[in-house]
Amino acid sequence: MENIQKGAYLIMNDEYSDDQKKTTYYPDHSSFTITGEITDTSLVRLILVHPDSAQTGRHDGLSFFLVPGTTFVSAKDSLYRATLSGTRQNTDLQKFKDLSKNLPGADINGGRAIIRTMANYVKSNPTSLASLAAIQTVADIQPKLAPDLYQSLSREIRSNKLGKKVGADLFRINTLTAGAMAPEIIQRDTAGRIFKLSSLRGQYVLLNFWASWCGPCRQEHIGLRQIYNQYHARGLEIVGVSLDRPEQKQQWLHAIKKDQLTWINVSDLKYMMSEAAVSYGVQMIPDNVLIDPDGKIISRKLSETSLQYAMDSIFQSTTNR
Repeated sequence: MENIQKGAYLIMNDEYSDDQKKTTYYPDHSSFTITGEITDTSLVRLILVHPDSAQTGRHDGLSFFLVPGTTFVSAKDSLYRATLSGTRQNTDLQKFKDLSKNLPGADINGGRAIIRTMANYVKSNPTSLASLAAIQTVADIQPKLAPDLYQSLSREIRSNKLGKKVGADLFRINTLTAGAMAPEIIQRDTAGRIFKLSSLRGQYVLLNFWASWCGPCRQEHIGLRQIYNQYHARGLEIVGVSLDRPEQKQQWLHAIKKDQLTWINVSDLKYMMSEAAVSYGVQMIPDNVLIDPDGKIISRKLSETSLQYAMDSIFQSTTNR
């Protein structure tokens, strides 16, 4: 890094490992060198911690594929603006990131354009790990279109650890649709008590998958608080499922207090490998799943606006009975 500050260091995390221990690296002059052996390709995240990060909350990061060979990460003073090169899979990932920067917003017309762009990318790059990211983008907009794209990938990509996880997530997303029984969740709450989702039968339940480090998730809490205050007394419960890491427990608890989340909050602190997130095929956060009093899924991937509409419709209909 050209303009690295004195005292800055890197943290590397494996995005999809059952062992969520972080590894710290310190620079030699203006460079960081990371070497080692791997048994399977993975997706890792580098986080640059600045000397003033504790005061400003300023962290920036970059995700890339850990593959055999030498991958170069080049940056001036921020990993957000870093470029990837050196290995074919990360060169492809950089091209995918550049392509994604020019995509339209995900409204109706924009969503169609995004799907076309991502589908064309996958069809043109069936042997690229970056195509998994393109498929996840499609799944976030129109889940039913994603499985066919996934099947068009090479066997090598589908049999990779990351490919298997994406395939399993797509299966769950398309299986756990409206009318399906919501999988059980058994996790500990902020006081360390065991919580079971099935204990809330008889109530409408919103599962809110989030994390303390997720800006859009924290912003969404403002609207969720309004909906909760409006309908909690009439039968709505919210369960916040955090995808924080083990070392972020205090950060998670602080976020709950700061965001005034008075509903149920649970976490197994396993990040993207959270058992609840895996069970529901969560690929990106925030993600919301609405469940009826019988434990069946009403809808998922609800925005704040669509959730408000759903709650208004549900409770208006019950009032008029």
